[in-house]
Amino acid sequence: MYVDEQIPTGAGWQVAIDQAIDASCIMVPVFMNNYFSSPNCRYELARMLHREHHLGFRTPQCNDRLILPVSISRRDYFPDLACTIQDLDLSRFALPHMAEATEIHQQFDQTMNTFCQSIADALGSLPQHDPAWSALDGAPYLPQLDAKPFRVAINPRLTS
Repeated sequence: MYVDEQIPTGAGWQVAIDQAIDASCIMVPVFMNNYFSSPNCRYELARMLHREHHLGFRTPQCNDRLILPVSISRRDYFPDLACTIQDLDLSRFALPHMAEATEIHQQFDQTMNTFCQSIADALGSLPQHDPAWSALDGAPYLPQLDAKPFRVAINPRLTS
């Protein structure tokens, strides 16, 4: 498992991220409203989408996947391409101080156990690592991953 907080101080950030993506088997992105506002998040996702396409995944012939997203916010601002990928909606568990031994904690635990089985299933259908994957830069997918613009509701005003 790789988390970008593991990059050593002083290391080349982009180099470390590229190496981690190249070595990754699957990706578990956490989709939220500002995820798609981050160029780095979009880049990482685009690279894995490119790899899925290269492998023929997520097609009628082969619905295997490398990307298993979870979401913790509404999908209103997610790009259309991201909305074509089934995510695990964890928004009801996005509580800053979830108490242990509560019903919601038990539901979260059960949901995560099921999700872990999905990860295991995805890992079971992976091909051997191919060094050529490092050349898949995600360019065909980047333009499709821009966040939808936020819409601010304007309250009607009474004029005189």
